[in-house]
Amino acid sequence: MASEPQYSLWLYGDCGSCSALDAPVECPCLATHYCDKECQKKDKKAHRTYCTHLLRRDFDAKCQALLVLKEEGHCCASDVAAKEEELGWLHNRVGELLRFTQLASNYELAEEHYKQALKISRRLAALAKLSRSSCTSNKAINAANSISTPTNSGNLYSRWHNKNGHALQAYEDALDSLRDCMSAHGSTPHCQNTLSSILSAQVEVHIQQHERQGSGPDTERKYHAAQALVEEALAFNRALNAQADKYALDLTAEPNHPLNQANRQDRTGRVLLEVAVSYADLEMFEQAQGAMHEALDLYSRCYGSESENVVICHNHVANIFSQQAIAIKTSIAQSSSLFARHQSSDGRATEPTAVHWTRRRRAQTGG
Repeated sequence: MASEPQYSLWLYGDCGSCSALDAPVECPCLATHYCDKECQKKDKKAHRTYCTHLLRRDFDAKCQALLVLKEEGHCCASDVAAKEEELGWLHNRVGELLRFTQLASNYELAEEHYKQALKISRRLAALAKLSRSSCTSNKAINAANSISTPTNSGNLYSRWHNKNGHALQAYEDALDSLRDCMSAHGSTPHCQNTLSSILSAQVEVHIQQHERQGSGPDTERKYHAAQALVEEALAFNRALNAQADKYALDLTAEPNHPLNQANRQDRTGRVLLEVAVSYADLEMFEQAQGAMHEALDLYSRCYGSESENVVICHNHVANIFSQQAIAIKTSIAQSSSLFARHQSSDGRATEPTAVHWTRRRRAQTGG
């Protein structure tokens, strides 16, 4: 088995049970400390859901149980699939925990767990299609894993140096799985919201590539691809709002429902903020200001003109204007430099041009 993952220092210190400072007992996962064995015992049920040490120990037990089940001649295919689903969930969970450490030394291990989870998910999906029956214990879970696992991989690669290409491919795989799910089961609000989030993540990766690689035909193509993704993400969010308005559902008793009005307004504001920032990064400042003012109006109506969300919008507006000013200064400096190089390269060619403009100004003023 691979070595234990490492964790950032900010995860150390406080007791995971009573929050006392400088807890001396350290869990083998290295992510949590405790005052003593009693505190550790009290927190075990909650801690085991994110303890990589315990989760990685579960791999051995679940792999052994799966092997025994497969060796039994009378075992049911759905039972085997259920065990594999549990194993796939464990891989995905541990991959997420390792990614959240934000340490590059854990990224390879997280990548391996994601790959194993995706491999299991694809195998179960293929078996389901071949048998034309339910060979998985829960098709909804398997479909969700086929979307969440490549999305999580994309989030990992987007943080990983020089892995932007892998991130985009992972997001494309997630989109393919999501669209297959929408085609088979319909376009639910949750699916549309997930689609909008993945598109926004793709935009961020395209912008990163554009910033790292500079100008050029290939980066310009990625630049325009990012612009298209921004607009598609916003379109999906607006379509989701229109769908909610059409049915006028009473969801006051379900605050977390994707179509709940308060939830929709908050999500719309977040999407508009992401879109505005993306537009600004793409130097599409008019569109950025339009999206930001739309978010500002929305938050003002919902939460009041002095709310925290409105203050955040004003800060973003100021940042957009600052970015625009820097872009204008950069453009002027580049134009001046180009003009100076043109003059120095051919002095004779510039003289008639100067005479031409002098004559033109005299003709306009009548002088």
